[in-house]
Amino acid sequence: MDPIEMIRPSVWKKKAGLIADKAVAIRKAQERFPTHVHLFMRKKDDGRAEASILASWAASRKGGSHDH
Repeated sequence: MDPIEMIRPSVWKKKAGLIADKAVAIRKAQERFPTHVHLFMRKKDDGRAEASILASWAASRKGGSHDH
């Protein structure tokens, strides 16, 4: 099992290109996961969008450097 790595939201959001505008997270999730756009249609889906982007970002870092 991989160890748990803690990272502040401000750090991963900056690296993922997210800003405070929740609509940006929704749009980026729609772009990153085009076959799942239906999961990111409503304003209240911003949390799901951020979680999906975080998971994708973390998966892309697996085995990479730990520069936070």
